[in-house]
Amino acid sequence: MLIEYDGFEYHFKDREAVESYNYAHYYTEEHLYREKILESYGYQFLRLNRFNVSINPVDYINTSFLGY
Repeated sequence: MLIEYDGFEYHFKDREAVESYNYAHYYTEEHLYREKILESYGYQFLRLNRFNVSINPVDYINTSFLGY
């Protein structure tokens, strides 16, 4: 499994339109292409960014993905 934190300036296009409800529609083509290539080798992605983590990212990961 790969864990990636999507930096706002490098992973999103049209950044002025991006918000917590539509961020998945604004990933750059390069970003999506790289993800698909790595997934084709069998890797799973845990994709984090400022829109889908809470105030405490460690607790968010532990409770949402690891079941602690």
